[in-house]
Amino acid sequence: MSRAALETALGASIAASRALHGGDLSEVVLATLSDGRTVVIKRGARVAAEARMLRTIAACGARAPDVLAQAGDWLALEALPETSASPTGWKALGQELRRLHDTHGTAYGWSEGYGFGPLPLDNAPRASWPAFWAEARLLPFLPALPAELAGRLKALIERLPELLPHTPPPRAAAWRSLDRQRALHVGRCRAD
Repeated sequence: MSRAALETALGASIAASRALHGGDLSEVVLATLSDGRTVVIKRGARVAAEARMLRTIAACGARAPDVLAQAGDWLALEALPETSASPTGWKALGQELRRLHDTHGTAYGWSEGYGFGPLPLDNAPRASWPAFWAEARLLPFLPALPAELAGRLKALIERLPELLPHTPPPRAAAWRSLDRQRALHVGRCRAD
């Protein structure tokens, strides 16, 4: 889809924009629309999944930027004030993570994969917490690590069943639902 499709969904055209820091997953800009609103616009291959993730975070009761529109590889989000890291901000982030993790699910994982930059993340549900961590978060990356570190990590993976609870309550029921997926971005949590 095109920029025009996003502008149609927003009901205004993009009048001006400036790059924002970040952009590891998508191009990201702060845009002023022709009607005077300021929004964050992201463009990238995974913005549809990101929109689903943000809606899921909100559905779990945690604060996240509102998804204003998504069209193809374009995503428009509520623009939140940029602030420096502070004790108050870290406390607010912790409170939002608690809200998110207070929502229980039935499985460890989600039906849709994701990624960070070029690194794919397999989110397929697993029967246990140690299996999810071993199979979805650690084993896939062993080949990219230096041999010594990979060996140490492999030894840790073998011990995960004794180090992690086998079946703690799965957190965020929405994590298993494709249409409710979210990712909480530290810099986008709203403080009270």
